[in-house]
Amino acid sequence: MTAESLCPTCGNPLEGESSTCPFCGSSVVPRGGGKRGKPYQVVNLEAGRPTVAQAIGKLERRIATARRQGVKVIKLIHGYGSSGKGGSLRDAVRHALPELQRQGLVRSHVAGEHFTRSSPIVREFPRLRDDADLGRGNRGVTLVVLR
Repeated sequence: MTAESLCPTCGNPLEGESSTCPFCGSSVVPRGGGKRGKPYQVVNLEAGRPTVAQAIGKLERRIATARRQGVKVIKLIHGYGSSGKGGSLRDAVRHALPELQRQGLVRSHVAGEHFTRSSPIVREFPRLRDDADLGRGNRGVTLVVLR
């Protein structure tokens, strides 16, 4: 089985051209760029209620895998915490991204609350115009551009 036929979130096999993983329910965005823009993947870091350390480990593994596959953008789902003020997972992910940027793995990142039609990431990756979180101020997601 090839990497293209595995869910980018849980790693289970995908059936045909499904847009949703039958195992974890994650959105699955096709890998091909086509006319609409470059590929991106959705990674649900809060699935299974991991500890912060487990989620950061998953983040690092998914970045490494996505880079090997040639994926340029990852949409991280980390949630925003039950208080609505920011949870430990969201804070840890957003703290880890600048370090991953310094290491040369990440080029840039955009918090969901700043993900708008005028964001540079949308101009560079037009396929993101179809993303459900565009312009919604969703503090539970972060978009990451890989090197």
